Amino acid sequence: VTGPGGAVIPGRFTIQPGPDAALHAAHAAVVVTLDGAATLNLPAGTWTLTGSRGPQWSLCAGDVTVAAGETATFTCSIEELIPATGWVSADLHVHSEFSIDSNMPREERVKALVSEGVRFFAGTDHDIFSDFRPIVDAMGAGDLLTASLGNEVSPIMNHFNCLVCESVTGDYFEVAWMELTEEGEVVRPLNAPELWDIMRNDFAATMVQLNHPRTGQGVLSHVGYDPTLGPEAMDPEVFDMSFDSMEIWNANEDWAHLRDKTLPDWYSFLNRGYRTIGVGNSDSHALRQWVGQPRNLVRAAEATDQAFYDGLKAGRSQTTSAPFIEFSSGEASLGDTVVPAAPDDVIPFSIRVTAPTWAPLGTVRLVGNGAVIQEWDVSGETGLVRLEVEVPVAPPHDAWYHVIAFTESGDLAPLYPGRASMAFTNPIRVDRDGDGFDPPIQTR
Repeated sequence: VTGPGGAVIPGRFTIQPGPDAALHAAHAAVVVTLDGAATLNLPAGTWTLTGSRGPQWSLCAGDVTVAAGETATFTCSIEELIPATGWVSADLHVHSEFSIDSNMPREERVKALVSEGVRFFAGTDHDIFSDFRPIVDAMGAGDLLTASLGNEVSPIMNHFNCLVCESVTGDYFEVAWMELTEEGEVVRPLNAPELWDIMRNDFAATMVQLNHPRTGQGVLSHVGYDPTLGPEAMDPEVFDMSFDSMEIWNANEDWAHLRDKTLPDWYSFLNRGYRTIGVGNSDSHALRQWVGQPRNLVRAAEATDQAFYDGLKAGRSQTTSAPFIEFSSGEASLGDTVVPAAPDDVIPFSIRVTAPTWAPLGTVRLVGNGAVIQEWDVSGETGLVRLEVEVPVAPPHDAWYHVIAFTESGDLAPLYPGRASMAFTNPIRVDRDGDGFDPPIQTR
C-alpha cells in the first residue's frame, strides 16, 4: 500500500476470492501491516485485493492472478481524504491475549491499530493492567501509536474501564470487584459507585467509563435505569453520576440501538446538567472485530495521556465509523459554551459533514436538548462533502446542541462488513444570560 509520492505506508490488505469480488463477498484473509507490505501464500487463482488505512483514507482495489508455483506483485495507492488536522483518533476499549475471551497476540493488535489509522488507544483487557508500551516500543511503532494503560474491570453484570490508572502489582483482579473476608471468602459483589471510588482513590483513575451500558453486561440495564425519571430516582448506593464517560456506541450496535437506548440515556444526563462524555469504541477481541470501528476523534495538541484526556474530559470530541463532523458557532466548538452578546441574539451554527467516498450516509440531524431541531437527507450526496449549512437558532432558554450523522441500513463493506456508517459529536452549550448554564431539567 503506497501513499502520496509512492512511499509505502502502514495499511491493511483485504483479500476476497475471485475477480471483482462483491462488497459482501467472503474475506479469504485480512492482513495488517506496520509498513504497508506483506507476503502472502494463496492458492492458485484470481483474487480481489483491497488496500486501506482506515476511514480517513481512500481505498485501492484490483485483481491479482496467481499461477501455481509463481509469484505475483500487487501495489495500490491511497490518499488521505479527511486529514482532520488537530484531532487524535482513539479506541478506548481494546482486548488482546491477556483477556480471557481473546487470543489475539499483542503484536498483532498493535499492527491492526496502526494499519487502521488509530493514533491512541487504551489497552483494556479484562481485570488486568496489560501494558502495551514496551510492545509498541519494541516494534518501533512509537511514532505511529500511543499506548495508554487501562483495565476493563469486569463484574459479571457491569463492565467499566479504569483509564490511566496506576497499577501496583500488575496481577489479575488487582481492582477487586468483590468484598472479601480476611480469609478471602466472598461477602458480596461491590456496587458500581463503590467500584468507581476504588478506581479513583486507590488507582488514581483519570477517567471512569461505562462500557456497553445497555447490554446484558451493562450497568444501566443491570440497575434498571429509567431515563424519563433520571438519576435522582435511583438508590445512590446502587447508581450515581460519579463516572466520566459512557459508550453511546459499542462495536456491533446499530442505529436502532443508539436511537432507542443509549442516546435517550445520555440525553437524560445532559438535560439534567451532567457533563457526561459520549464515546464509542470497538471492544475488539479479534482481528476481524475491526479495531477502531467506531473510534473517537479528540481535539488534542499531541497524542499523550495528558493532552488526550484533557481534550476528552472537556468534551472536545466526536465518535465515528467514517463520517467527520465539523460543528461550531463562531470560535466555539465541541465542548464549549456560547454566551451571546445579548440574550435575544440568534446563535449561528455551522455544520459540515464529510465522509470518504466509499462510505454511505443517509441523514444528518441537529439535536437540541434531546429533540431534533432540523434534519437533512444526504442520501443522494456521493462526494466527499455530504452537507455544509449555516443554521440560526434562537433558544428561549439555555440549551445544548449536538450533531448526528447516520445511515439506517447498509454498512462499510468490504472494509468493515456489519459496521454502520455513523458519527455523533459531544455538545456545544448556549448560556443565554451569561450567568452559567442552566440545564433544561432542574434537579439540584
